[in-house]
Parts: sequence; C-alpha cells; structure tokens
Amino acid sequence: MQTSGEFRAATEGAAWVLRTDRSMLRVTGKDRATWLHNLVTNHVKTVGVGEGNYAFALNVKGRILFDLNLLVRDEDILLDLDRRWVEPALKHFGKYIIMEDVQVAEAAELSGRAALVGPGAPAALATLGCPQAARMALLGAALIHLADAQALVFRSDFCGVHAFELVFAPQAGPAILQHLAASARSTAGESAAAVSMETLEILRIEAGFPSPGAELNEDVVPAETGQLARAVNFNKGCYLGQEVVERMHARNVVSRLLTGLLLEGQDVPPRGAGILDAAGANLGQVTSACYSPALDKPIALSYVKAAAAKAGTPLLVEWEGRRVRAMTALPTARGRETQH
Repeated sequence: MQTSGEFRAATEGAAWVLRTDRSMLRVTGKDRATWLHNLVTNHVKTVGVGEGNYAFALNVKGRILFDLNLLVRDEDILLDLDRRWVEPALKHFGKYIIMEDVQVAEAAELSGRAALVGPGAPAALATLGCPQAARMALLGAALIHLADAQALVFRSDFCGVHAFELVFAPQAGPAILQHLAASARSTAGESAAAVSMETLEILRIEAGFPSPGAELNEDVVPAETGQLARAVNFNKGCYLGQEVVERMHARNVVSRLLTGLLLEGQDVPPRGAGILDAAGANLGQVTSACYSPALDKPIALSYVKAAAAKAGTPLLVEWEGRRVRAMTALPTARGRETQH
C-alpha cells in the first residue's frame, strides 16, 4: 500500500520521480522518417518538429512487438520505449535497414530520465524555464536549460494524469532531480512529494493503460488493447503487420478486449489469477492488479472474451482455491481523464 501523501501529490499537486524503466533510441539519416513510417502503426512522415506520436511496432502477423513514443526533432527522431525492449527493438529495426540511409542506436547521452506528475506539474515546469508546458500537446516537446545542462521535456501522461518527462545526460541527474523537487514544492506546497514507481503503477491501472510485458506482448494484437484511436492511423498507408490490423478493423471482430475489473473484499489478486463467468467458464487472466486508493478496493486489468467486456458484467476472479466476485469497468477509477 502506498502512502496517502504520494497519491495526493500525484493526483492533486506535483510529484517527481526518477525513471529508470525507460530508454531512448535515436534514428538518424536522410531516409529516417519514410523508413520508420513503414514500420510502425501511426504517422511519422507528417509529424512536425517538436511533435510526436504513440505507436506499436508489429511483426508480420500483426502482433505487438513493443510500443513507443516517437519524438521528431530537426536532426533525428527519438524513440522512447521500455528499457527491457531496447535490444529486441534494435534487432527488429536492424532487419529492415536494407538500402536506406538510416542509423538506429541507443542514445546513451540521453539515458537520464525523471518525470513531473500531477496537475501542478505545468506550473512547476514554468518556473524551470518551460512556460509552454500548460499548453503542450500530448508528446509535444521542448528544450530547457537546467542545472548547467540541457534537458528535453515532453508530455507523456504515462500514468493517466498530467505527466511531463525530462530526458538528459545521466551525469546531470542528481542536480536536475533537486531542481524538480524544489520547483514542485514551491508551486504545490504540502501537496508535493517524491513518489515511487509503485504509486504511478496504481494510477496506470486505474486509468486502464496497458503496460509493456503485462498487457503488451507478442500474444496481443492492437485491436485488443483499447488503444486503436491513440496508436493506429488507418489512412497512413502500408506498414509491417498492416494487413491483419486492417482486416480486424474492417470486420469489427475481436475475440477479447483489455478490461478493468473492480473486485469485492480487500485482497489483491496475483498476476495470472483466472477470470471466470458466473457458470465458471474461463474468460481470461489477470495481467495487472493493485489496491486503488481512489476507490478503496482492489482493481485489476485483464484480457477477457469480448462478450464479457461490457462495463458492469459480473465475473469471478479465482486464485489460491478461492473465488472473489468482480465486475468489469474501464477505466477502473473515476476522474482519470487525459488526452490519451
């Protein structure tokens, strides 16, 4: 259980956190935009400098290899992704560089990462030299100078509330984190605090956002994730795995959907707990779960058969020989509305 102070800071004030779970790849070369456009599910060629998009990279069967945020700059395109997917992503992209003038490598000089989270984050960033934060579109980016270093700021809302990420040279990390903490306290007062990634994971589950490894992997196709509007552009032209995505979209048929669950009682089910209908038939498994401070009850995410994904459907969650009543609801918590 996370402290009430952390949760309050992230939902009512301003919170800061060091992020070691993410990494940046840099794509360079004159063909970079056209080449990447053909390998991900969202637009690249039409994205302007200082703008970005969220997308999936798929295999030839249309299944998700990894997700990413792409950030377009004058000299390159940055790919923000889960650190565990760096090597698979480099291997995947490397297979598709044939004659193109494209280079993809991990951006070691941008391996420092911190985030400001909460409704007070834009005001805190304004005091640090980013007055446009309050107007910044999702995945919009800007450069600021902080602690004798340059930092790239972009809006990600990665946990279902306002969130801005700062990417910088790793040696600047301690000083930048001090500046973030001081700025958050100066603008949010008592409703400012350092938070753990565990607290932000609770917010993510409450918002119903899929996570790398848990809800996003090679067993999943985009239509199942609930992220089509955010991650897939159906007018962009050909890309790897497009045929499967287009066919499922045209037929409007999907066998299962990512769904939130509200559980009775106080116990949080483990990942892999079974999801059953009232007759005991298997519908899926828990992929993520936590105790929600907003709802004061356990919540979970799961891929369940599409017929059971309608909000309010009664279900059972089974683990360790017991069955707990639950119902579907996505997002699982109230008031978690962002621009995703």
